[in-house]
Amino acid sequence: MKPHFVKTGFALLLALALVSASFPANVLAATKCIAYYTVQEGDTTPKISKTFGLKWREIANANDLELAWKPVPGTYLCIPAESSTAGGTSGSGLSATTSVPSDSNASFSAQVIGNKITITGAGFKNKQVFNLKVRDADQNTGGWVKLGLFKIPKKTTKIQSYPLPSALRDNLYLDICLKNASTDELICRTVLHPQ
Repeated sequence: MKPHFVKTGFALLLALALVSASFPANVLAATKCIAYYTVQEGDTTPKISKTFGLKWREIANANDLELAWKPVPGTYLCIPAESSTAGGTSGSGLSATTSVPSDSNASFSAQVIGNKITITGAGFKNKQVFNLKVRDADQNTGGWVKLGLFKIPKKTTKIQSYPLPSALRDNLYLDICLKNASTDELICRTVLHPQ
């Protein structure tokens, strides 16, 4: 009787493996999307990934792209939460949070609710000063509006709000970036601006 159970168990495992393999990777990844992006003419996966602070391969894999380097314009991409990133919804807007590459314990999050952008920084080992800028997420280049400085004391959490520029109030998705004033390190996230 034991050989029968072994054969049945093996057949069941094989069937489950075949069924799970039949689901496309982007369907499985879609539940882990922190944002969505429509590919524009001239976009490359590395260019898109830089905007979202990811590796280009993470976006290509999450969307099961056939042309991993150059996605087809008009393609609707899932922007995945990377393994070291915690993304999710908070309040009535989409909040994107990421760890900061140069400081493994530090994190940055951005949220847009109404006509206000709220930035949270936490866990920095040393005092940091960032230039904050925002733009329409559908723009490929330029269009940045500087909002001011975001100063974070060491080993504390800082929350600061900025008015959303009137020119961007009708945009559904916004790119929000912090640029380190001393190292030029750039940390960007795309967030939803619920209307």
